Amino acid sequence: MYLTLDIDALPQAVAPGVSAPAARGVPLEVAEPLLDAVAASGKLRLLDVAELCPRLDRDAATARVAARLIHRVTHAAWRARGG
Repeated sequence: MYLTLDIDALPQAVAPGVSAPAARGVPLEVAEPLLDAVAASGKLRLLDVAELCPRLDRDAATARVAARLIHRVTHAAWRARGG
């Protein structure tokens, strides 16, 4: 499975540093359990992040959210593979 974390799908209040901010977006409370399920499946092989725009990112807020999601997914995938 190939997973793209499209950061501009998150609400603008959580991820302001994107080229096309979503006023409401998909809340982290919805996205995180879905990401956990994908990672726990043991089928995830590739992951990338799209739409992070450092030039527009206030106080690196979006970069921190992206990093947290990357860590969450990679750690869960590692555990699913017996790590």
